[in-house]
Amino acid sequence: MKTLVAYYSRSKVTKKVINKIEEEFDCDIEEITTTVNYGGALGYARGGKDAITGKIVPINPTKYNPSEYDVVILAGPVWASKIANPVLSYVDENKDKLPDIKFLITAKSSGFEGASEQLAELAGKKPIKEVFITQREVGKELYLDKLNEFLS
Repeated sequence: MKTLVAYYSRSKVTKKVINKIEEEFDCDIEEITTTVNYGGALGYARGGKDAITGKIVPINPTKYNPSEYDVVILAGPVWASKIANPVLSYVDENKDKLPDIKFLITAKSSGFEGASEQLAELAGKKPIKEVFITQREVGKELYLDKLNEFLS
């Protein structure tokens, strides 16, 4: 099954999980980047405000066409109980090209359900699988069994 992983990571928690997928799984990886500066304390506050409003932010051009894959894993962090805006923007830009989708959502501790519902609503379809991983699980590598189940 041909798989694309499209992800955004501000604090590098999601990126650590994606790095593990890249080591273990044969797939293409698409990092979603934006021209909006979400770095530092001001970026953190901007991200929360943008998440609350559901703002579609500009993202940089991507390399892969999602319609050429069997499955696209959409991965990103929770911001204010919503999915990070760059992931939201990626879905908005590609919703007509998405095949089956899976959600990999990271968060400090909560907000997973709101982020998942928001993604599914914008994509116009439910994920075939989803996994929720906390920052603590990533830090202590306690997420590996969950990730393996998700990828199977």
